[in-house]
Amino acid sequence: MNDDCDANDLHSVRAGILALMKEKLGPLTNPSFPNQITLNLIRPAMRGGSVRELDTAFDAAVWSLVADGIIVPGTKSTAPAGGIEFTPTHGAFPYFRVTPLGISICTSGSLADPYDRSQYMQSANDSLPAADEVIFTYLSEANKNFLDRSYLSATVMLGVSAEGLMLWLIKRFLEHVSEARRSRYQEAFSQLRFKTNKLFETFLKLLSNHWEEIDDDLRFQAQAYLDQLITIIRVNRDDVAHGRAARVDQQLVYGNLSVYLSLLRVVREVIDALPPIDCELPP
Repeated sequence: MNDDCDANDLHSVRAGILALMKEKLGPLTNPSFPNQITLNLIRPAMRGGSVRELDTAFDAAVWSLVADGIIVPGTKSTAPAGGIEFTPTHGAFPYFRVTPLGISICTSGSLADPYDRSQYMQSANDSLPAADEVIFTYLSEANKNFLDRSYLSATVMLGVSAEGLMLWLIKRFLEHVSEARRSRYQEAFSQLRFKTNKLFETFLKLLSNHWEEIDDDLRFQAQAYLDQLITIIRVNRDDVAHGRAARVDQQLVYGNLSVYLSLLRVVREVIDALPPIDCELPP
Protein backbone atom coordinates (compact mmCIF):
# COMPACT_ATOMS: atom_id res chain seq x y z
CA MET A 1 0.00 0.00 0.00
CA ASN A 2 1.19 3.54 -0.64
CA ASP A 3 2.99 5.28 2.19
CA ASP A 4 0.48 8.11 2.15
CA CYS A 5 -2.47 5.75 2.68
CA ASP A 6 -4.42 6.51 5.84
CA ALA A 7 -4.15 3.24 7.74
CA ASN A 8 -6.98 4.29 10.05
CA ASP A 9 -9.47 4.73 7.19
CA LEU A 10 -11.43 1.55 6.47
CA HIS A 11 -12.13 2.52 2.87
CA SER A 12 -8.49 3.45 2.24
CA VAL A 13 -7.27 0.15 3.68
CA ARG A 14 -9.92 -1.77 1.77
CA ALA A 15 -8.88 -0.09 -1.51
CA GLY A 16 -5.29 -1.01 -0.77
CA ILE A 17 -6.20 -4.65 -0.18
CA LEU A 18 -8.16 -4.78 -3.46
CA ALA A 19 -5.22 -3.27 -5.35
CA LEU A 20 -2.82 -5.79 -3.83
CA MET A 21 -5.23 -8.63 -4.59
CA LYS A 22 -5.22 -7.54 -8.22
CA GLU A 23 -1.42 -7.46 -8.23
CA LYS A 24 -1.23 -10.94 -6.71
CA LEU A 25 -4.24 -12.43 -8.49
CA GLY A 26 -2.01 -14.93 -10.33
CA PRO A 27 -0.77 -16.75 -7.23
CA LEU A 28 -4.12 -16.23 -5.53
CA THR A 29 -5.79 -18.37 -8.20
CA ASN A 30 -2.89 -20.64 -9.20
CA PRO A 31 -4.40 -24.12 -9.77
CA SER A 32 -1.10 -25.76 -8.80
CA PHE A 33 -1.51 -24.43 -5.27
CA PRO A 34 -5.27 -24.07 -4.94
CA ASN A 35 -6.11 -21.51 -2.33
CA GLN A 36 -2.96 -21.97 -0.24
CA ILE A 37 -2.67 -18.23 0.13
CA THR A 38 -2.65 -16.30 3.36
CA LEU A 39 -3.26 -12.72 4.26
CA ASN A 40 0.44 -12.57 5.09
CA LEU A 41 0.96 -11.94 1.37
CA ILE A 42 -0.91 -8.67 1.78
CA ARG A 43 -0.47 -7.47 5.34
CA PRO A 44 3.33 -6.74 5.13
CA ALA A 45 2.68 -4.34 2.25
CA MET A 46 0.63 -2.09 4.52
CA ARG A 47 2.43 0.99 5.78
CA GLY A 48 1.68 3.84 8.13
CA GLY A 49 -0.11 4.19 11.44
CA SER A 50 0.33 2.29 14.67
CA VAL A 51 0.27 -1.50 14.58
CA ARG A 52 -2.87 -1.67 16.69
CA GLU A 53 -4.77 0.84 14.57
CA LEU A 54 -3.57 -0.81 11.38
CA ASP A 55 -4.65 -4.25 12.56
CA THR A 56 -8.10 -2.95 13.48
CA ALA A 57 -8.62 -1.25 10.11
CA PHE A 58 -7.13 -4.22 8.25
CA ASP A 59 -9.38 -6.75 9.98
CA ALA A 60 -12.47 -4.60 9.39
CA ALA A 61 -11.59 -4.19 5.71
CA VAL A 62 -10.99 -7.92 5.25
CA TRP A 63 -14.34 -8.82 6.80
CA SER A 64 -16.08 -6.21 4.64
CA LEU A 65 -14.67 -8.04 1.60
CA VAL A 66 -16.09 -11.27 3.00
CA ALA A 67 -19.50 -9.61 3.51
CA ASP A 68 -19.48 -8.46 -0.12
CA GLY A 69 -18.65 -11.95 -1.40
CA ILE A 70 -15.22 -11.01 -2.78
CA ILE A 71 -13.22 -13.43 -0.64
CA VAL A 72 -14.14 -16.27 1.71
CA PRO A 73 -12.11 -17.55 4.66
CA GLY A 74 -10.23 -20.81 4.53
CA THR A 75 -9.31 -23.16 1.73
CA LYS A 76 -11.22 -25.77 -0.22
CA SER A 77 -8.29 -27.87 -1.35
CA THR A 78 -5.00 -27.85 0.50
CA ALA A 79 -3.91 -31.48 0.20
CA PRO A 80 -1.11 -32.12 -2.34
CA ALA A 81 -3.31 -34.57 -4.27
CA GLY A 82 -6.04 -31.97 -4.55
CA GLY A 83 -8.33 -33.57 -2.01
CA ILE A 84 -10.69 -31.56 0.14
CA GLU A 85 -9.25 -30.78 3.53
CA PHE A 86 -10.66 -28.45 6.13
CA THR A 87 -8.18 -28.38 8.98
CA PRO A 88 -7.90 -25.96 11.88
CA THR A 89 -4.80 -24.58 10.14
CA HIS A 90 -6.24 -24.01 6.68
CA GLY A 91 -9.96 -23.77 7.31
CA ALA A 92 -10.00 -20.13 8.31
CA PHE A 93 -8.01 -16.92 8.09
CA PRO A 94 -5.22 -16.15 7.39
CA TYR A 95 -5.94 -18.59 4.53
CA PHE A 96 -8.61 -17.45 2.09
CA ARG A 97 -9.80 -17.85 -1.48
CA VAL A 98 -11.04 -15.35 -4.04
CA THR A 99 -14.60 -15.86 -5.30
CA PRO A 100 -15.60 -15.58 -8.97
CA LEU A 101 -17.06 -12.15 -8.12
CA GLY A 102 -13.73 -11.15 -6.58
CA ILE A 103 -11.83 -12.31 -9.65
CA SER A 104 -14.16 -10.38 -11.97
CA ILE A 105 -13.70 -7.21 -9.90
CA CYS A 106 -9.91 -7.58 -9.83
CA THR A 107 -9.77 -8.10 -13.60
CA SER A 108 -12.35 -5.45 -14.56
CA GLY A 109 -9.75 -2.80 -15.34
CA SER A 110 -10.91 -0.53 -12.54
CA LEU A 111 -10.64 -0.97 -8.82
CA ALA A 112 -12.68 2.03 -7.78
CA ASP A 113 -14.62 0.77 -4.79
CA PRO A 114 -18.33 1.67 -4.42
CA TYR A 115 -17.63 2.17 -0.71
CA ASP A 116 -15.48 5.19 -1.62
CA ARG A 117 -18.13 7.41 -3.15
CA SER A 118 -15.95 10.27 -4.37
CA GLN A 119 -13.39 7.93 -5.95
CA TYR A 120 -16.14 5.82 -7.50
CA MET A 121 -17.97 8.73 -9.10
CA GLN A 122 -14.71 10.27 -10.31
CA SER A 123 -13.85 6.97 -12.02
CA ALA A 124 -17.33 6.86 -13.55
CA ASN A 125 -16.94 10.33 -15.04
CA ASP A 126 -13.44 9.51 -16.28
CA SER A 127 -14.73 6.32 -17.93
CA LEU A 128 -17.34 8.14 -20.01
CA PRO A 129 -16.66 11.89 -20.15
CA ALA A 130 -19.18 14.24 -21.75
CA ALA A 131 -22.06 11.76 -21.43
CA ASP A 132 -25.61 12.70 -20.50
CA GLU A 133 -25.77 13.94 -16.92
CA VAL A 134 -28.76 11.69 -16.16
CA ILE A 135 -26.42 8.67 -16.30
CA PHE A 136 -24.25 10.01 -13.49
CA THR A 137 -27.08 11.59 -11.49
CA TYR A 138 -28.83 8.26 -11.03
CA LEU A 139 -25.56 6.34 -10.67
CA SER A 140 -24.58 8.68 -7.84
CA GLU A 141 -27.98 8.12 -6.23
CA ALA A 142 -27.55 4.34 -6.60
CA ASN A 143 -24.14 4.58 -4.95
CA LYS A 144 -25.55 6.70 -2.11
CA ASN A 145 -28.45 4.27 -1.57
CA PHE A 146 -25.99 1.38 -1.50
CA LEU A 147 -23.92 3.06 1.21
CA ASP A 148 -27.15 3.76 3.12
CA ARG A 149 -27.99 0.02 2.84
CA SER A 150 -31.13 0.88 0.84
CA TYR A 151 -30.51 -1.90 -1.66
CA LEU A 152 -33.93 -1.79 -3.33
CA SER A 153 -33.56 1.93 -4.02
CA ALA A 154 -29.99 1.41 -5.22
CA THR A 155 -31.11 -1.32 -7.61
CA VAL A 156 -33.88 0.80 -9.12
CA MET A 157 -31.64 3.88 -9.43
CA LEU A 158 -28.97 1.82 -11.18
CA GLY A 159 -31.63 0.61 -13.60
CA VAL A 160 -32.51 4.22 -14.46
CA SER A 161 -28.82 5.00 -15.02
CA ALA A 162 -28.42 1.90 -17.20
CA GLU A 163 -31.42 2.92 -19.28
CA GLY A 164 -29.92 6.38 -19.71
CA LEU A 165 -26.62 4.80 -20.75
CA MET A 166 -28.33 2.71 -23.42
CA LEU A 167 -30.27 5.73 -24.73
CA TRP A 168 -27.01 7.71 -24.89
CA LEU A 169 -25.39 4.84 -26.82
CA ILE A 170 -28.29 4.86 -29.30
CA LYS A 171 -27.98 8.61 -29.72
CA ARG A 172 -24.26 8.41 -30.40
CA PHE A 173 -24.70 5.44 -32.74
CA LEU A 174 -27.13 7.47 -34.88
CA GLU A 175 -24.38 10.03 -35.45
CA HIS A 176 -22.52 7.38 -37.47
CA VAL A 177 -25.29 6.76 -40.04
CA SER A 178 -26.44 8.81 -43.00
CA GLU A 179 -28.95 11.58 -42.39
CA ALA A 180 -31.68 9.79 -44.35
CA ARG A 181 -31.32 6.58 -42.35
CA ARG A 182 -31.00 8.52 -39.12
CA SER A 183 -34.46 10.01 -39.61
CA ARG A 184 -35.93 6.56 -40.30
CA TYR A 185 -34.23 5.03 -37.28
CA GLN A 186 -35.36 7.83 -35.00
CA GLU A 187 -38.93 7.37 -36.16
CA ALA A 188 -38.76 3.61 -35.64
CA PHE A 189 -37.16 3.98 -32.21
CA SER A 190 -39.71 6.60 -31.15
CA GLN A 191 -42.49 4.07 -31.78
CA LEU A 192 -40.84 1.81 -29.21
CA ARG A 193 -40.18 4.50 -26.61
CA PHE A 194 -42.79 3.00 -24.26
CA LYS A 195 -41.44 -0.53 -24.76
CA THR A 196 -38.02 -0.26 -23.20
CA ASN A 197 -36.83 -3.82 -23.61
CA LYS A 198 -38.04 -4.07 -27.23
CA LEU A 199 -36.32 -0.80 -28.09
CA PHE A 200 -32.98 -1.96 -26.74
CA GLU A 201 -33.27 -5.42 -28.31
CA THR A 202 -33.93 -3.81 -31.70
CA PHE A 203 -30.97 -1.49 -31.30
CA LEU A 204 -28.56 -4.27 -30.29
CA LYS A 205 -29.58 -6.31 -33.34
CA LEU A 206 -28.77 -3.29 -35.47
CA LEU A 207 -25.45 -2.79 -33.71
CA SER A 208 -24.56 -6.48 -34.08
CA ASN A 209 -24.46 -6.03 -37.87
CA HIS A 210 -21.26 -4.05 -37.38
CA TRP A 211 -19.31 -6.11 -34.86
CA GLU A 212 -16.89 -7.16 -37.60
CA GLU A 213 -15.85 -3.51 -37.96
CA ILE A 214 -14.50 -3.54 -34.38
CA ASP A 215 -11.32 -5.36 -33.37
CA ASP A 216 -11.70 -8.78 -31.74
CA ASP A 217 -10.78 -7.85 -28.17
CA LEU A 218 -13.17 -4.93 -28.00
CA ARG A 219 -15.91 -6.86 -29.80
CA PHE A 220 -15.81 -9.70 -27.27
CA GLN A 221 -15.84 -7.23 -24.39
CA ALA A 222 -18.65 -5.21 -25.93
CA GLN A 223 -20.86 -8.23 -26.52
CA ALA A 224 -20.41 -9.43 -22.95
CA TYR A 225 -20.82 -6.04 -21.29
CA LEU A 226 -23.80 -4.93 -23.37
CA ASP A 227 -25.52 -8.18 -22.45
CA GLN A 228 -24.79 -7.28 -18.84
CA LEU A 229 -26.24 -3.81 -19.40
CA ILE A 230 -29.44 -5.31 -20.78
CA THR A 231 -29.60 -7.65 -17.78
CA ILE A 232 -29.30 -4.74 -15.35
CA ILE A 233 -32.12 -2.94 -17.16
CA ARG A 234 -34.36 -6.01 -17.29
CA VAL A 235 -33.82 -6.94 -13.67
CA ASN A 236 -34.35 -3.42 -12.40
CA ARG A 237 -36.92 -1.94 -14.82
CA ASP A 238 -40.01 -3.38 -16.47
CA ASP A 239 -40.94 -2.94 -20.15
CA VAL A 240 -42.47 0.49 -19.55
CA ALA A 241 -39.48 1.63 -17.45
CA HIS A 242 -41.07 1.24 -14.03
CA GLY A 243 -38.76 0.13 -11.24
CA ARG A 244 -39.24 -3.52 -10.31
CA ALA A 245 -36.23 -5.10 -8.71
CA ALA A 246 -36.65 -8.86 -9.01
CA ARG A 247 -33.83 -9.59 -6.57
CA VAL A 248 -32.19 -7.28 -4.09
CA ASP A 249 -29.26 -7.95 -1.78
CA GLN A 250 -25.97 -6.34 -0.84
CA GLN A 251 -23.76 -8.59 -2.96
CA LEU A 252 -25.87 -8.14 -6.10
CA VAL A 253 -25.86 -4.35 -5.83
CA TYR A 254 -22.14 -4.26 -5.01
CA GLY A 255 -21.32 -6.48 -7.98
CA ASN A 256 -23.44 -4.42 -10.38
CA LEU A 257 -21.93 -1.14 -9.19
CA SER A 258 -18.44 -2.58 -9.58
CA VAL A 259 -18.97 -3.84 -13.12
CA TYR A 260 -20.79 -0.65 -14.15
CA LEU A 261 -17.52 1.27 -14.45
CA SER A 262 -16.32 -1.21 -17.06
CA LEU A 263 -19.67 -0.86 -18.85
CA LEU A 264 -19.10 2.90 -19.12
CA ARG A 265 -15.61 2.36 -20.49
CA VAL A 266 -16.67 -0.24 -23.06
CA VAL A 267 -19.57 1.92 -24.30
CA ARG A 268 -17.14 4.79 -24.88
CA GLU A 269 -14.66 2.56 -26.70
CA VAL A 270 -17.38 1.10 -28.94
CA ILE A 271 -18.55 4.57 -29.99
CA ASP A 272 -14.97 5.71 -30.60
CA ALA A 273 -14.28 2.60 -32.74
CA LEU A 274 -17.38 2.80 -34.97
CA PRO A 275 -16.73 4.11 -38.48
CA PRO A 276 -19.43 5.82 -40.55
CA ILE A 277 -21.97 3.08 -41.23
CA ASP A 278 -25.15 2.48 -43.20
CA CYS A 279 -27.47 -0.46 -42.68
CA GLU A 280 -31.07 -1.54 -42.43
CA LEU A 281 -33.07 -1.94 -39.27
CA PRO A 282 -33.58 -5.60 -38.33
CA PRO A 283 -37.04 -7.02 -39.02
